[in-house]
Formats: sequence, structure tokens, C-alpha cells
Amino acid sequence: MPSSWRRVTVTDAALAFRDDPNDASILLNARCGKVDDSTPLVALTNHLLIGSTEREIGSQAVEPFDNREALHTKMRAKWDGVPMALDLFVLKKDGCVYDFVYTASPASFEGGAPAFEQFVRGFRTLPGSGVVDG
Repeated sequence: MPSSWRRVTVTDAALAFRDDPNDASILLNARCGKVDDSTPLVALTNHLLIGSTEREIGSQAVEPFDNREALHTKMRAKWDGVPMALDLFVLKKDGCVYDFVYTASPASFEGGAPAFEQFVRGFRTLPGSGVVDG
């Protein structure tokens, strides 16, 4: 984790950090045992965007992630009229859904996005985590 990230407490994420030098926020969340197994990754990603307007997807692709596939989305959107740039990863594995979100103003986004992506790509679930069949 980059040394510039400081942990903050929020009510709607398991972990949250503030990247002050890049005026960015990082949210990490996991939900296990819910009825998301049949929900497509794109629908789970869209759930994260509820409340946003003027969405513009820059890129969106399914990528290998921790021996599964994740949907990786880079985009711009507005919340309450404020323009934001986002980097989102959504992963389903062993009965859990993992969300990784990096958001910053479009002007400062590129300053911290590479460190976020490196951090996310280092994520691995622990053996036995989630709901494992068998």
C-alpha cells in the first residue's frame, strides 16, 4: 500500500483510504454469502455507480484476477454535478463479491491511479475465505 494513503472510516466500505497528495479516495468492499453468484460483473459494477450521471466509459474489459475473472472499468462520471474519474475492479470468487474503487478529480486522477492498480493486482483471497463448495 502506498505510504501516501491514510485509512479513513466510512459506513459503506470495509476499508477506505484517502490519497491526499492526489486528492483521491480508495474504497474496498467484500460481500459474501449473498445472492450475487448469478449477477453479471457488469451489473455489479453498475451497482457501484448508482447516483452518478453523465457516465463515460473509457475502457472496460474482463481481466484475469486471483485465478478468476474481474471486470476492470476506467471511466468518468458526475456525482451531484461534480466530475470524477474512476478506476473500478469487480471480482466474484468463492461466494464473495470484491469491489475496488479509486476515485479522484479528472485533473489529479493519473497521479495516483497507477499505485492503486498495482495495489489491487497484488490482492489475493485467503484459502477458505468466502463460501467454498466441497
